[in-house]
Amino acid sequence: MPLKWNEVIQKPEFKALSPEDQEAARAQYFNEVVAPQVPKEHIDVARSQFDGEYGIGGSKVQAPTAPERSTGQEVMRQLGLTVRHGIAGLAALPGMGADVLGAAYNKSADLVAGEGNGFRFYPTARALQANMSRLGLPEPENATERVVGDASSAVAGAGGSVALGKLLAGSASSVAANVGTKLQQGIGAQSAAAATGGTAAGVTRENGGGIGAQIAAGLIGSLVPAVGGATASEFARRLLRGGEAGRQQMAENIERFQQGAGTMPSLAQATGGRGAQAMESALAKTPGGAGVISKFAQRQADDMQAAVQKVADDLAPEASAVNAGEAIQRGVRAFKEGFKETQGSLYRELSEALPAGKPITVDRTRQALAEMVSEIDGAPNLSKWFKNAKIQGIQKALLDDLDLSTQVPGQSSVMPKAPAPAALPFEAIKKLRTLVGNEITDGSLVSDVPRSKWRALYGALSEDLGDAAKAAGPRAEAAFTKANEYTAQHMQRLDELSTVINRDAPEKVFLAAINGTAEGDTIIRRVLMALPAEEGKKVTAAVLQRLGRAVPGQQNAEGNAFSANTFLTNVSKMSQAARETIFGTTDAGELVKKIAKIAETQREGSKVFANPSGTAAAAAQSAVGGGVGMGGIMAATSGSVLPLASAVAVPAAANVGARVVTSPRVLRFAASKTAVPQGAPGTVTSSLARMNSAAELDPSQREVGRVYATPRGRFVWVGNGWRPEQ
Repeated sequence: MPLKWNEVIQKPEFKALSPEDQEAARAQYFNEVVAPQVPKEHIDVARSQFDGEYGIGGSKVQAPTAPERSTGQEVMRQLGLTVRHGIAGLAALPGMGADVLGAAYNKSADLVAGEGNGFRFYPTARALQANMSRLGLPEPENATERVVGDASSAVAGAGGSVALGKLLAGSASSVAANVGTKLQQGIGAQSAAAATGGTAAGVTRENGGGIGAQIAAGLIGSLVPAVGGATASEFARRLLRGGEAGRQQMAENIERFQQGAGTMPSLAQATGGRGAQAMESALAKTPGGAGVISKFAQRQADDMQAAVQKVADDLAPEASAVNAGEAIQRGVRAFKEGFKETQGSLYRELSEALPAGKPITVDRTRQALAEMVSEIDGAPNLSKWFKNAKIQGIQKALLDDLDLSTQVPGQSSVMPKAPAPAALPFEAIKKLRTLVGNEITDGSLVSDVPRSKWRALYGALSEDLGDAAKAAGPRAEAAFTKANEYTAQHMQRLDELSTVINRDAPEKVFLAAINGTAEGDTIIRRVLMALPAEEGKKVTAAVLQRLGRAVPGQQNAEGNAFSANTFLTNVSKMSQAARETIFGTTDAGELVKKIAKIAETQREGSKVFANPSGTAAAAAQSAVGGGVGMGGIMAATSGSVLPLASAVAVPAAANVGARVVTSPRVLRFAASKTAVPQGAPGTVTSSLARMNSAAELDPSQREVGRVYATPRGRFVWVGNGWRPEQ
């Protein structure tokens, strides 16, 4: 004889079933046990009576009320609940592993002994909850406490994942150590994901959701902090700089500013966007924001000046126009001394190749001097004004020396000897030529003999030496050619350099050296080629320092104010050839390019809605200042602070906006890629542990009168059964 239904529901096996399975068993009992004993026409009535007593439509039972507790008792109870949830959370991950082994044993036992026969392992979460209840730990009494417990357990479980990660990180296995490192990452993200995932799963369960629904809700809930945060971050980034192309441009500009000058750009300078440029332009003219933008611009200028000064100091400490001019003078003097030394050595070789003691005729020199002092045909009186007295004196002295050279020692009137040829010794000609060369290279612009005449005389002396060398043979001719070509080449360079160094002050020498760099590099290239490397660095350093020196109208009292705009202007005025000659491929050359590009970016940013006359800034300041003043008057007369607060809001908002667009943190945030926060592996692990502990709501914990979702639809729990939702 079958058991009565009220006996069935007392069986432990029935109580162990889920609510859905209990409802299915009740329906099965009615169909297979009750219905066959009732006439067909009374089946519906019998079903209503059966449902009313044991299930849907049954008598309503009032929900049990929580016992009254003192404050101390309630505190201790909540403390106990915290301990309970903490233990459950920490045990979730190890329990997941234990349940795998328990399930394997249970399955094997079912195959050997049959289902339900013999010992079986209970799920660890359920067994742990039962044991904690036996130990006296309080149980949640309502839905709120149960959902809070779910979140607390999940957070504790995240802590367990971190602890497991620390344990694995010390493992000898590289794989285990790597897993341990991943589990320890993003503790905050793991905790937030655990809390939201646990809350979502608990709310789903309280609304009648089954295990699958709880798992889905927990997973989705755990993704909210990461996905929601990442989505918000990406939206903010795109709002600041656009898509990936904008991000790359920002990253490039930030790198350029940092590497070039050790500074950070503003938002507009980094993005190049017209909207950001317009906003910064407006903020720079608005009280509250103008000061922030001004200070930021000054910091940028200071950083750029420091970068320029560092490179200049690396080239030549304490470089200046005076030091550079003195370096040029020293370098040219050293160049000249080296030239003379080499020239003397070459002419000594020529002297050794000439016949010893043989004088040299100076026919070409005599002819050149004669042409310089010749009369103008038909204008004897004008001629004297174009004759140079010093040249005339040299001509007379040369002729007198030649006359002396023709006299024969011991000559008598009784037995006269043949006269000697009119010629001078080699050493005399060489010395005379050297002295004339010095007049060419050392002579000032106000010399009493024009350089053209010295050059003509120098050329005639060289030709006389050449004729003597050619007559002496191939060896002498080759020695002369070598010495003469070297002399001609370096005499020309010294002649060119004389226009630079013949100044009355070192700074004027420096200015003469860099003059003409807008058209080319001819002068500066000649100067630098004549200088030793260390002296040339002083010139380069001095030029570098001058590039960014602010114009007088923007200069400070010390005269060392730096202007990126002036730097860019001066660089643009300098020809490409001059820049390459002065800076070459050194650090200075790279710095000039980077600072110029930074200055160009700054200039572009300042063009948007620019008001060159400055009336916009003045108008904005007047408007805001007037608004604040009027607001103060109205507040004083009316007693309402709203007008004053409204007026103050404008400069306050401008101040905040200016700080945002000049914040390095904002720039780095916008220039970075949006990534999933660290801690994803730990979050997944915690979610899996929660899946393992997901369960149907225990019938004893259902709230009377609350609607729940069941496999047959939505029903109201009435304490001992269900009734349809109204």
